[in-house]
Amino acid sequence: MPKHFLAVCLCIVALSGCQSTNQSSIPAQESNRTDTSRSTTDNKKGPDDALRRSYASIQDRNDRNLLQQAATALKAGDASLAMALLHTLATPPANADLAGSYHRLLASTKLRLGDALGAGRALTNIRGPQKQDLPLIQEICAELGAISCFLETKVMNQLLSGRYVQTFQDQVWVALQENSSTPTSKTRLNLETARSLSTVAKQIPHFQNSAEEISNTSLLWLDLYRTVTGAGSVPMAQNAWRNWQQNNTRHPAAQLPPTPVQRLENYRPPKISVMLPLSGRLTPVGNAIRNGFVTGYLEDLSPVEPKRTSAAEITFFDSNQYDDLALVTLSEELRSDVIIGPLVKDRALGVLNVLSDYRSNSTAASHVPSVVLLNRVRSVETSAATPLNVYQFAAAIEDEALTLAENLKSLGHTRLMVVSNGEPWAERAKQALFAHWQGPIVEANFQQTKDLTRAVGDAMGVSDSQQRREQMAKLLDEELEFLPRERKDLEAIVAFIDGLQSKALVPALRFHFADELPVFATSQTARSQDLDELANFRIAELPLLANPDTVAKSMTATFDLKDNPLIEFFALGLDAYRLATWTHWLNENSQALGDQQPLTLSLASGTLTLGQQGAIRRRLDIAVIDRRGALRPTTGDSR
Repeated sequence: MPKHFLAVCLCIVALSGCQSTNQSSIPAQESNRTDTSRSTTDNKKGPDDALRRSYASIQDRNDRNLLQQAATALKAGDASLAMALLHTLATPPANADLAGSYHRLLASTKLRLGDALGAGRALTNIRGPQKQDLPLIQEICAELGAISCFLETKVMNQLLSGRYVQTFQDQVWVALQENSSTPTSKTRLNLETARSLSTVAKQIPHFQNSAEEISNTSLLWLDLYRTVTGAGSVPMAQNAWRNWQQNNTRHPAAQLPPTPVQRLENYRPPKISVMLPLSGRLTPVGNAIRNGFVTGYLEDLSPVEPKRTSAAEITFFDSNQYDDLALVTLSEELRSDVIIGPLVKDRALGVLNVLSDYRSNSTAASHVPSVVLLNRVRSVETSAATPLNVYQFAAAIEDEALTLAENLKSLGHTRLMVVSNGEPWAERAKQALFAHWQGPIVEANFQQTKDLTRAVGDAMGVSDSQQRREQMAKLLDEELEFLPRERKDLEAIVAFIDGLQSKALVPALRFHFADELPVFATSQTARSQDLDELANFRIAELPLLANPDTVAKSMTATFDLKDNPLIEFFALGLDAYRLATWTHWLNENSQALGDQQPLTLSLASGTLTLGQQGAIRRRLDIAVIDRRGALRPTTGDSR
């Protein structure tokens, strides 16, 4: 987005009186004093003036009728007709009121037609924007992805209502929360959000003297948000908040915390029932999840917390030793606040159905546990009669595919080649990518590694080139010198293949002169012992591995994370414990938090966005394999 537009947008939002360079600085009420006003001098101006006034009146009526017709068309969903009617006006109406309506309507119409930038430019022509314009500005900014613009309108919409202090604190938190749930570079988020908060903070007298440096205040807002949401569990977030408050006593948030931060002190350690396959063929997976869960619990106990009087009570159940009814009955007898699991999809759905029936027939409606299923089963529907706070959390390959798609879009890539080995997980990843990709895609599908080079050649058009050569040779009846020509329009490669196949992909790309194309792959590629042959591959990876500096040293001393073949399930268990504390906290504070959900957390298995009654969105980190075969974290937008 052009910088000049963002600046203009900031002017609009701050209601600073900025005017378009094409507009006069005369106030609207003054410019409106034209031919339609009567004065004692009018009688002296003769018939020409009367004609001009009459013409202006007729023109105003015509303009008003056209604008009404365009507004009706837009309301009916016909933006094209609305734009055609607006185009019948050679210039914006001379009447200032009608001109404002014209520019607002033009902005709305352009936005519906997909031209958000044009909508923004139209809106900048309005003199003295009003409160009524803020929702439209906000919608435009959100469409453009302009973080600072969106943030300011979100906050200013509340500021104009006259509710400053707590509302400001809460709205800043909500805006940070909403922006953190969208894929964007951390660097861009830092810079734009800090600039936005600085602009808004200057509008509020209450905070003018709260900090010596507005810019530092803004950056500390970001620091607070990331400190709390990236701490791990709720108790660790409590500890992180108290330390932050002690170190930043002059910051507005330290003096008057946002409501979610205040509610951290309302945390009560939950009773947790964990349902895992601890026997049978899935025992290794169940044990890995349990190890991660216990690691989270022990990590939770490590800080010195004088205010903490108790810890979570955890009971593990072997889901292979009990049926669905027994599991629910046992957890209810324990008065569990949170239920984790089961893992297998059929068992998760069975427990969910039994629990729903149990709640509908129970008189103890006041005790409603949070349920974190370790799989994705279906769209969960609840009702007042069967209240369930259900979350679906899974180490799904689809999340990795969507992470890659978002990163590709942020880098401006549109034309892809997708290489897939045809395995079930690869097919699921491919379908997830296809469902969220708008640009052209060519496929290179294979089943055996020996066929990978041929599949890449076919996708790049080498086979077509060879076929054209054979046709020409047959037509001319002579042998032709031939150099295959591969397609040059591809911009990136997405690989849904394992580590060994990835090593075969490198020479295949080199053979077809495509080794300069960037390669994006899932974590399956990184599960190889030696990655030095895959230098510059971009991997959707667990933050646990992509950025090991974020992992507690006690964890790395206890577990060999990189070479653990079940690392995804270890991370799933670690974050399942953390989610148990957060979902319990959300459940107990839902009334106070209101629309300050969903919550976005930076955890070991990814950036998790969770709201009630639905799947947890998981966005992984993007790591680059360096020449030594090590994963190097990126900001998400580096080339």
